[in-house]
Amino acid sequence: IVAINKMDVPTADIDRTKRQLAEHGVLFEEWGGEVIAIPISAKLNEGIDDLLDTILLVSELAEFKADPDHYATGVVIESQLDKNRGPLATILIHNGTLKVGDYVVAGSSWGRTKALINDKGARIQEAGPSAPVEIMGFSSLPDAGDTLAVAKSERAARENGGSNQRDSARLSSGVQ
Repeated sequence: IVAINKMDVPTADIDRTKRQLAEHGVLFEEWGGEVIAIPISAKLNEGIDDLLDTILLVSELAEFKADPDHYATGVVIESQLDKNRGPLATILIHNGTLKVGDYVVAGSSWGRTKALINDKGARIQEAGPSAPVEIMGFSSLPDAGDTLAVAKSERAARENGGSNQRDSARLSSGVQ
């Protein structure tokens, strides 16, 4: 699903945007592809309901599933350095369950999860699939877009901190 924003701008040209995306391999349904385009205007709040309905429909048809019993994997949404709490990273959990005490690797950063804070600001003990959570305990700031993976031990986390993204993602699958 591609949300084409800023449709409220007078110079908005949805066909031009679709052609440019097609040049990068994004083929829309009306051109024989599988990608759905939804024109929206976040400023005017137009098309948002269509976008949300389409997301629900596609996810239901695709039967997306995550296994909460696996080691957690996710993606870093943002990170910041807090002068009192140290490096913090907001993570969106894709699969598995992240728990306080888990060793984690994200890009070149690693650490032990000291605290998990949910989207309401409350401390929690674990976060499951699709949950956004702030992690305290990294040795340094991970970059937005880094893949997060749970390591089986501190040694594995320390050794893989600094490895490439593929290696970090393999930590949770048991390949070390």
